[in-house]
Amino acid sequence: MIRLVVLLCCCSFAPLWSAVEKQSPVWKLPVHRVTEAQEVHGTVQGQRFWIRIHPPKVEYGNGLLCELLYTPASEQELGGAYLGDHPFILLDKHYRLIAWNERAASMSSVEFRGGDIGYAVTREVIESDESKVYDRTLAGSKAWSLQLVPILLAVVAEKEGNLHIPVRDFLGLNSEETLTATVNAGAISISGYQELMPSWDSTGRLSALNKSDGTSLLSVTARKTASTGWNKSE
Repeated sequence: MIRLVVLLCCCSFAPLWSAVEKQSPVWKLPVHRVTEAQEVHGTVQGQRFWIRIHPPKVEYGNGLLCELLYTPASEQELGGAYLGDHPFILLDKHYRLIAWNERAASMSSVEFRGGDIGYAVTREVIESDESKVYDRTLAGSKAWSLQLVPILLAVVAEKEGNLHIPVRDFLGLNSEETLTATVNAGAISISGYQELMPSWDSTGRLSALNKSDGTSLLSVTARKTASTGWNKSE
């Protein structure tokens, strides 16, 4: 399969962030209300992605099953971890990660188990051209995956919205830190970026997100649901 590139996250989602939550913040989370499958197409870091989010399914504990095609961050950016380009992803109604499975592409995985464990993480790491598997647990409550942040903002962000979302780098090197993604009165911030400049379409949905140097972090080219059909970006 030809690998399309992102990464929510990836590519430069292992930047130099310093904002660590020192107190329990008041999170303001988006809520999934769409009753049919929805798709968003676009680019992250200039590379294409495609995501389809299905309505809650009983067989998945009422989680949101996501189909994603992208190119993940490099092994160097993930501290040697290898990820494939079409993972199985399960989210809760707030788009927080429940499970990340690489199918047959990699042995890396993430699963939320709750309680004292929090998340159980497996990282397949390439060392001296050999594959090794490391397991770890990450205490804490559910959060967005750093590898998905721009893509999920493309799905949920609205110009008049007010969101404050916990983010974790589950499969990278900074997994102990709680990062944030914020949408407030048309402005967007993500831990690790000094300034982001969003653009909004005529319906108030996020259409683009540029970094402080003017380069593109996110561009939305089309949206689709079964009932509305394609809505091309303006």
